Amino acid sequence: MFSQVKDLGHPYHQPMTQQTTKSILQNKWNRARYKYPQSQFGKRLLRYNVEWERQYPWLRYSPSEDAAYCCVCILFNKQKGSNATFQREGFRDWKNAVGEKRGIISNHGNTPGHKAASELAENFLCVCKGQQKDIHSVISKTYSDKVQTNRNILSSILDIILNLGKRNVALRGNWDEEAHEEDGNFKHFVKWKSKFDDTLKLHLETTARNATYMSPSIQNELIACCGAEIQDKIVQKIKKSKYFSVLADETADVGGTEQLSICIRYVSEVFEIQEDFLGFCPLDKQDAASITHAILSQLEKWGLPVAFLRGQGYDGASTMSGRLGGVQQKIRELQPRALFTHCRSHALNLVVVHGCTDVPIVRNTMTMIEKIAVFFSASATKKNMLQDHVLQDQETESDGTRLHSEKASRLRNSIESFDTIVTAVTIHKVLGYILPLTTRLQSPDVDILSAYKEGREVAQVIESLRSEESFSTIYQQAVQMASTIDVAPVKKRVTVKQQHRGNAPADSVAEHYRLNLFLPFIDHVTEELRTRFAESSEPALVAALLVPKALPQLTEEKQNLLLSWYKEDLPQPDAAEQEIHRWKHHFKKYTGPLPETAKETLQNIDMGFYPNIQCILCIYLTLPVTTCSCERSFSALRRLKTWLRSSMGNERLSGLALIHVHRTMAVDPMKVLQRWDASGHRRIVTCFDKR
Repeated sequence: MFSQVKDLGHPYHQPMTQQTTKSILQNKWNRARYKYPQSQFGKRLLRYNVEWERQYPWLRYSPSEDAAYCCVCILFNKQKGSNATFQREGFRDWKNAVGEKRGIISNHGNTPGHKAASELAENFLCVCKGQQKDIHSVISKTYSDKVQTNRNILSSILDIILNLGKRNVALRGNWDEEAHEEDGNFKHFVKWKSKFDDTLKLHLETTARNATYMSPSIQNELIACCGAEIQDKIVQKIKKSKYFSVLADETADVGGTEQLSICIRYVSEVFEIQEDFLGFCPLDKQDAASITHAILSQLEKWGLPVAFLRGQGYDGASTMSGRLGGVQQKIRELQPRALFTHCRSHALNLVVVHGCTDVPIVRNTMTMIEKIAVFFSASATKKNMLQDHVLQDQETESDGTRLHSEKASRLRNSIESFDTIVTAVTIHKVLGYILPLTTRLQSPDVDILSAYKEGREVAQVIESLRSEESFSTIYQQAVQMASTIDVAPVKKRVTVKQQHRGNAPADSVAEHYRLNLFLPFIDHVTEELRTRFAESSEPALVAALLVPKALPQLTEEKQNLLLSWYKEDLPQPDAAEQEIHRWKHHFKKYTGPLPETAKETLQNIDMGFYPNIQCILCIYLTLPVTTCSCERSFSALRRLKTWLRSSMGNERLSGLALIHVHRTMAVDPMKVLQRWDASGHRRIVTCFDKR
């Protein structure tokens, strides 16, 4: 081994690697069957004695030079004037090797240079075994203490940033002329924390003004590092799941910047559906090409390959959903398997909008209700007077101004008409069936086929109301409500030509509202639901038929369609048909309750024997349903970037948004500081390995 010292690198010429150093200290030359050469010393022939190595573990023999060396001195002895025999020249005087008086080997072991080198070698091996923190801690206890102190200081500062960010409390504040410094929440809490944090207190009292590490630029750097750390944790989970879908939506912030929110939908290792916000991206233009470039650039930045993109979720705007030049089409040109889904929540909203505007009497009532809401919300005085009126059940006055001014009087007359009352009761009854679907669609836990199915079932339920009995119940409820304010059931005058309300002839008041309100409203809502939640013919959705409850519907034709779509993604494509056959056979004899959703199937069935089916169901669950996660990030954006914080830079905004949105996610301060330390040259010593 030691014959290769010069080849491995001599310390006086070039540095050795840690592995080479460790190998030289721990290993000796394999001397099996080697015959050491003899040298003439007077009348005697002497050779190197292997037994010397047992007494002196640092001794190493070089067969190519027939010489002995000291391994610790070669590696660590830097003292000037040290004996160079065991370092560079090699020891060959076998006659005077050992002995009490002239034993050169034994005397070398007692030299100061050798003792110092031996201590460093021992410490080096301790570091390699993980028994010591780092080489600086071994060499200098003072340095180690300084590093730990600096880390504690930065950890305290970072802790305040994280807590303020999670709770969406502004860090910055106004400039205090008297104190000649910024008076913000961040500096306030740093000073507050220093009252019981002695390390932070000493730092604030003794450090130079340009080295407090509390400046806005340092805040921005630490916030950006926190955001990057959160992004990395999420991206690592996405990469483990492999396949994912992208959700995107845009909005303008209070500063007038168009922000694109990007979320990723994927299935976790425990088969939970996740939709995670990954950041805002500012847009210079809102055309399809610019948005497409922004999405693809962010995916590349995060290390998420488009090759594993299997779904896109946007709203119904032509820029996003256009079949020819929309974002979804441009991305499908790069990845044809990235299926586009029009946000189901937006679709349901369009159901309500069209259902309410296509029937004149419903449209007029909703417009009037909106005017009343605006009338009271625009004035605190009016709102308080309304509250008093509701509590006391009588009119009140405030500052000599009566609640019912001319405008208020007109609105009151409108809302107290039987026309409005019967319409409001009908709207409340019909749209009440849509509310649970609205709430359900806001959860990332729902899969796309379940959303379509629930929409059609709501349409069937609403259509079942289309009967004399249901209308009679609604009408009697309206009559009873009207009687409490002395309003009689009447219908408005019917003319030959009528454009602004229903005009179907009727013999009675009840019949008038059945023909002009009840039946048209139900028909429009059910038709909109059926149109916007119609069964999809996309082959990717056939995967839902692999759910045990739906297996009887999986015909051979649909199975072939399913495999043709998913074949490229399957881990064992050649065995897919046999696997599905085994899957069907398994559930013919299954005694327990059959899983009804893809998520239940993955979580309750041992999928180890069905890798292809597991892959198909996981990809199916990644297909987006809504963009509600993006909408929720917009709520965070409105809380973060207020008109008082409208000049906030986008890097700071995105970092704070990630901290605030993912406030329940644990962030390791040491990893954040390591990232920050590696991002540039730092005056403060933290002794992190550079990335």
